[in-house]
Amino acid sequence: MNMQSESFLFLGFIRIYNRESHVCEVDLWLPSPLAAGLRQEGMAAIEYIEVQENCRGKRLGQAALTEASRLIQPYGFHRFMLLTQDHRMDKLAERTGFRRGPTFYWIDSLLGGIEA
Repeated sequence: MNMQSESFLFLGFIRIYNRESHVCEVDLWLPSPLAAGLRQEGMAAIEYIEVQENCRGKRLGQAALTEASRLIQPYGFHRFMLLTQDHRMDKLAERTGFRRGPTFYWIDSLLGGIEA
C-alpha cells in the first residue's frame, strides 16, 4: 500500500532498536481533512510493519503496534486500518486485536478502455 496521496498524512516511524540498528519498524499515517469518513471513525492507517527475520517471535511487532496506538490518541484517533500481505502479518494483526475487514483490490497496471 502506498498512501502518498492527499488522503493520508505521514505521522512518523516507530522503530525498535537492538544496539545500533533498528530491528522493527512501523510507518504510521493519519487521514487528511479530505478523508472525512476515516476522521469521523477515528481511523489512522499503518502502511508498513517489518521485523527483522532474526528478531521475529519476540513480540516486537506487537510492542510497536501498542506504541502506535498510544501515539495516535492525542490526535483524536483510536483505531487503525492495517493491510496485511502475508500470513505472519495476519497472525500479528489477530494477536493484537485487529479484526478482518473487507477485501481490497489493487491496480498494478494501466487501465484500458476508460474514456475521460
